[in-house]
Parts: sequence; C-alpha cells; structure tokens
Amino acid sequence: MNDSRGPGSGIPRIEHTDPLPGFREPSGRWALPFLTEREGRQVWTIARRIACPLTTRESLAGLSKQLYADTREELARLVEREDAVADVLRTAPPDWTERTSGPPAGGAE
Repeated sequence: MNDSRGPGSGIPRIEHTDPLPGFREPSGRWALPFLTEREGRQVWTIARRIACPLTTRESLAGLSKQLYADTREELARLVEREDAVADVLRTAPPDWTERTSGPPAGGAE
C-alpha cells in the first residue's frame, strides 16, 4: 500500500498487486454445504470446488462432483467416503487398462 494522496491525508492507496484483506485460498476439495431443493424436497448438498475437478481416475471410479444427503451428518459421511476413495486412487500405481492410450498390454513392440 502506498499513501500517494499526500502526507496527512489518512487515505491509503491500494495497489492492484496488494492482497485482498482477509482472503485465503480454500484448502479443501469441497465448497461449503448448503440446503437446496431436489425432487420436491429440501436436501443438503455440497459440490467440488472448480479448482479441484475430478480426475479421469476419480470419474471412472464413480466419484461425484456433487453430493446430496438428507442431513448434514449424512453429507459429512459421504464427503469422508469420497475423500478416502480419492486418496486411495491418488496413491495407487497407474493401471494402463484405465487409459485409451499408453503402452500396449503386452509391452512395447
């Protein structure tokens, strides 16, 4: 921040490169849960953040980018389950059968 309006003005000038006050990049994969209506009833839902899209492996394993539940507790359990599966997929060695490209199944020819 610069005080370019003159000495004693008391009005700080904020540059475009200065960070926004109080802003922190979210660290988790999930946005905040909220209530919504689905099929005529109110349910809790949570979505993956745009910055954390599903990988191809996660999508093939059946993970979701949005979860729905009747209660917040049930939603929390679903998030824990999805995160646990995502952690396993992230640490598992690659499986060439999941891909449409890569080395042939019998090795290099």
